[in-house]
Amino acid sequence: MTLLQIRYFIEAAKRGSITEAAKAMFVVQPAVTKQLNELEKELGFRLFTRHPRGVELTAAGKIMLRAFESCQAEYRAALARAREVSSMVDRVSVGLLSSIDLYNVSNVINAFIGEHFDVSVNILRLPMEEIFTALETEKIDVAVVIDTSIPPNRGIRHENLFPSRDYILTAKDSALAAKETVTPEDLKDVPVVMQRFPANSYRSKFGPQEEVCTQLGFNRNNVVFCDNYESCLSAVEYSGCVLVIDGLTVFPNKENFKFIDTGIEHHVALAWQGEEPPQAAGPFIRWILDAFRREE
Repeated sequence: MTLLQIRYFIEAAKRGSITEAAKAMFVVQPAVTKQLNELEKELGFRLFTRHPRGVELTAAGKIMLRAFESCQAEYRAALARAREVSSMVDRVSVGLLSSIDLYNVSNVINAFIGEHFDVSVNILRLPMEEIFTALETEKIDVAVVIDTSIPPNRGIRHENLFPSRDYILTAKDSALAAKETVTPEDLKDVPVVMQRFPANSYRSKFGPQEEVCTQLGFNRNNVVFCDNYESCLSAVEYSGCVLVIDGLTVFPNKENFKFIDTGIEHHVALAWQGEEPPQAAGPFIRWILDAFRREE
């Protein structure tokens, strides 16, 4: 059985005529007839009933038409994917945020590596402030980020992978810790801690959680700035402050804190520089996006 025989069979079945199938495929009719006869001989049953006006599928032929059409679609999809992969350069650099747990993304990347053993995937763990600069300077080809952290007007495009949520982090012995949900009234006098960013940072001085804090009703006059993330956690644990964090954030001593769901959702996303992904990352991005869409 050959691909050519399958193509001839599908064409003849759709047109109800071997002669018309031959014309459509720019070959002579005897050549199509010969291939179909050989296919039927190999299968051991008739695919067509021949009559003066053309051909009609037998019951067995109808079953084989569905099977062959499915095979043909899978073949074309595999061929397109193989051509895409064959055009890949042999190295892709991926930036992952160092502050959040991306085990599910890592699992999908590992699956990609398992299928594309000839492609070297270099993974860099980077803080939020560095990851977008790394994209712009082509230190990395693609990054996994939080969509709300993507700076505007810098030509960075993204596609969402999956949703995540923002939480309020408070000390386990604080007054808020007894609550499962909070209202703006609960938060109006609570100091919120934020990380201080350099003056030349793309962020506003209130950081990437500014919009979330506004929605929750925090008072800007009660913002406490710290120089780094570790200091922010200390302020929460020992100074009565709260911190707005992503639900995937990793940090030590989680048992010392209480997480309160804000109900505010955002997305983990794949990001790259420019309208189109760089050549090195294009097939990788499409493969990762397809993998997450299959899980939905």
